Amino acid sequence: MRIWFVIVRPKFTHLGTEKDRVTMAQSLLNAPHIMAIVPAFTMVHPDLPDVDDNRLLEVAVAAR
Repeated sequence: MRIWFVIVRPKFTHLGTEKDRVTMAQSLLNAPHIMAIVPAFTMVHPDLPDVDDNRLLEVAVAAR
C-alpha cells in the first residue's frame, strides 16, 4: 500500500519512530470501525488539443 511510503517520510517523525508509525497505521486499518473506500473510475482518452485536460475529464467522469 502507498500509505507505508507516506508514513515513513521524515516529516512525520513527530509521530514517533518509523516502526511506531507503521504499527499505528496498521492498527487503524485493521480497526473494525474503519473501512477503506477505493473509488472505481474510467480512464478517458479523447483527442484533446491539450493532453493535460484528460486528467480533468477523468476526475469529472469519476465524480459523475
